[in-house]
Amino acid sequence: MNNLKNRTKSTVIILLAFTAAINLGVLLTSVKAGPYVPEEHVYNGWHWGVDVGDELYWEVEMILTNASNDEVTMMFKDIWIYNITSIENVTTDWLGVNEFSLVNATQYYFNVTEGELESYGDPMEFALFGFNNSDTIKHKYRAGMGAAPYILPLNGSNNLEVDILADILNESFYDPLSLDRFNAFDGYSPTTMGNGMFFTNSSDGYYLYLEYNVTNGVAEYVEGYMKVEMGESMLLNFTIQRVLDYDITDEIEWGVTIGDIFYFDFTEGGSDYEDIKVEVTNFTDIMLPKSHNGFMEDEIPMVFQAVYCNLSLWDGIEYDVVDENFPIGLANNFYFQYFDEGGPLDLILFYPNNTAKEDIEFVWNSDTLRIWDVPFNDIELIENTNFEFTLRNTSTNFRVSNIIDKSTGIVQSFLITEHGEVQLYYEMKNQTLIDWDLEIGDVVYYKQNSQDGGTYMRATINATDGEFVNLTTWEEISGGLFTKIPGQPELQFFKAVIAELEEFDEITGTWQSNGDYIFLEANIYWAISPYAMFGGTAPPLFLPLGFTGEDFENILALLGGMFDVMTFTEDHVFLRNSTNNKEYDAYVDTTSGRITFMGGWMNMPGGDDTTWNYLSIYPMVNETLNVGINVISIPNDAISEIDASHIDIITSNTGVEIVNAILAYNPINTSITTGTVLYYNDLLITNTTGLANLSFYIKFDDSFDLDSYNLTFWAWNMSGNNEWSVAPPEATDMFVYDYGDNSLTIIFPIGGSSGPISIIMAVSYVNVSPPELIPGFPLLLTLGFLTIGVFALIMIHFKKVKKI
Repeated sequence: MNNLKNRTKSTVIILLAFTAAINLGVLLTSVKAGPYVPEEHVYNGWHWGVDVGDELYWEVEMILTNASNDEVTMMFKDIWIYNITSIENVTTDWLGVNEFSLVNATQYYFNVTEGELESYGDPMEFALFGFNNSDTIKHKYRAGMGAAPYILPLNGSNNLEVDILADILNESFYDPLSLDRFNAFDGYSPTTMGNGMFFTNSSDGYYLYLEYNVTNGVAEYVEGYMKVEMGESMLLNFTIQRVLDYDITDEIEWGVTIGDIFYFDFTEGGSDYEDIKVEVTNFTDIMLPKSHNGFMEDEIPMVFQAVYCNLSLWDGIEYDVVDENFPIGLANNFYFQYFDEGGPLDLILFYPNNTAKEDIEFVWNSDTLRIWDVPFNDIELIENTNFEFTLRNTSTNFRVSNIIDKSTGIVQSFLITEHGEVQLYYEMKNQTLIDWDLEIGDVVYYKQNSQDGGTYMRATINATDGEFVNLTTWEEISGGLFTKIPGQPELQFFKAVIAELEEFDEITGTWQSNGDYIFLEANIYWAISPYAMFGGTAPPLFLPLGFTGEDFENILALLGGMFDVMTFTEDHVFLRNSTNNKEYDAYVDTTSGRITFMGGWMNMPGGDDTTWNYLSIYPMVNETLNVGINVISIPNDAISEIDASHIDIITSNTGVEIVNAILAYNPINTSITTGTVLYYNDLLITNTTGLANLSFYIKFDDSFDLDSYNLTFWAWNMSGNNEWSVAPPEATDMFVYDYGDNSLTIIFPIGGSSGPISIIMAVSYVNVSPPELIPGFPLLLTLGFLTIGVFALIMIHFKKVKKI
């Protein structure tokens, strides 16, 4: 590292001229009367207030501007460290050959990796002072080749005589060097506090303010605006502040601590998506190369504090650590972020939470864009509760945008786009903070009916994933069918549930896999994503928890061209096309988010009067049978009149599933016109082989009297003519009524059957007055499995009769 300060001849001059002028440090040792300036004379009480081995530290900020075109060529901040290497008497030619006291110093940097100071190079002249009472210019001072003195000599009993020193500096330093190195000053004076001096140029506005420690002559603060000659005229704005140590990360305040966990949604464009977990693991000072940060030709080493984390990616089931000790934030007291020739970090998630707007403006401005030769020509920085910071190229539409929470320093979003296309985008997880009443491993059964028939489906939840969407792109490619919702962000992440979809083959009696597909998709703006609603393979059977039917409005508003009446309540959505008399309904369980039924007429966006289709979708419940007696409790929450219900099944077979749905709404686009429909029932038994007996037991609530109703049982498409058929009279032998218990048992003699069976049934009723009641023929007002069991048995029995 000792060769880092290799310079050209001009660079040496620059360094001497500006390092001395701009790098001011702190004296660590106690004040002492150092070596005296040579020549014994009654008027010579001059001596240094520093001694060999003393270390001095200054923080420097500097802006260098080309005087001919006002173009900033350099701006930087740094810590400059000097060690007083030697103090010796020398004879040299400075305003004549004289004896001088020469202070040499070595410039250092802190190697945080090794934990020690290392030098940039050899010792150099730090200050030169001489006294010759017989010379025209009795006192002579030179600050190396710099523009301002680091240290001044004391006189007599450790006195800092700034009134005398101001004359000395003007006469022996600034005036001689104003011919070819610095601007001239036409005014100078000591400060009223007795510890500083002020030099001015009334015509050009140049000035230099110097403030020193009165007990050791070390510069405490220097501020100036000067013209310096560096091959061409340059304007130098600088401040120098003495500090007590060389720690340049001690003022950083992070808004995160070790153990904190954060989540981000991430994309590299397209629909690509990653779910990122970040766990803060460490804060460590490290050394990094810094270019354009001084007068050296090479980059310099600089200490930055790094925030490290364990970086994990969601693999569909859990977060998998893909990188340990991964840096996601770098800063020091001078720079709120690390940026150099190689660019910033690959992933920046944290900035210091004490970052000020001025800190950002120092790093990123129109001048630094040119200095770093980055492909941007415009900057926008907005300060509110966040810092909203954008770099852009107005010719190529290349843009980088960053939003940082001021109070925490945590990145809220980071975006890179070019020609309107997203190249990289990540944001703190917000849009995907949703969940459904489902877990990985759950199996969802459902039925899809259309004009072409029905299909039994099951979805096995095997993962969660996500998707990135540019709504502007969606709008452009939709041909006018999709319109962005005002107030929503253009760039959105969606959370998705992935499931293996299987279709039941009623010929082979097996479930056939169709592959893995998006089963559900939503975010905080969309209860159902447009893709899941209109382009997905699986129907949307769940809303995220906390969402209701009212949250359908965003997605179904896209259908405004086909429905002129739209009503949204918490548990019901109603759509109507008054012209064609087409209706569509959706019902929601507001507790679980489950859509209990969706059905009616639907027309896809862009359709016409000839493209309406009737469809119905609803979830089903299943039970898998074991060998022997199976007692299956039947959900009856939808029917207040039923107090309890269960199915008893005896089987010698394994793996048999009963899949059932009890519906309050017609799944078929054909109405039952006799009586009032109590409910509809969809039943699938995947294999009847080995079933020896099946019975349904239904106990009614006391408020429901079995003697009060006649029920009619219906089955769909038993004739093959797509119509409802009434159950045959002989089916009444299967019902056993217990009027004392107010219950009904239905017995199904299905022994000897084989293969699957499926049926859609319905029950309608009419009131019967007591005189007209036919004993033994009252029928139950029941929902669910009562009807399922009854009609399944009816159908099995009916088929047997036909075979005979």
